[in-house]
Amino acid sequence: MKYFTQLAIILLFYLGGELIVRWTGLPLPGNIVGMILLLAALLSGLLKEHLVCETCDFFLVNLALFFVAPGVNLMRHIFLLSGSLGKTLLMIFITTLLTFASAALSAQFLIRLTKEENDD
Repeated sequence: MKYFTQLAIILLFYLGGELIVRWTGLPLPGNIVGMILLLAALLSGLLKEHLVCETCDFFLVNLALFFVAPGVNLMRHIFLLSGSLGKTLLMIFITTLLTFASAALSAQFLIRLTKEENDD
């Protein structure tokens, strides 16, 4: 029953994000808005981490399963990409490098920021 309650909490934030997007016409996916709401609730203390952590851990452990269906579908329709496969692979490579670089720079910034706070 605990897992259903945790899942219901997560789904309520998802639903809230979807409703906000529909009502306001934001150019964002509703699930992203729902995640931002969930993050804000966790950071502000309105929602305690223990109320959703076990279900979130379950989803993180099984995250690879969510990519199986799109991967199989991509293999079924690979002929659609055959004309632009080189460009697609190049874009994947470039965006992966940009993601790594932004993550590294963000980590360095946060490390520097916490060191400055500890020195004060």
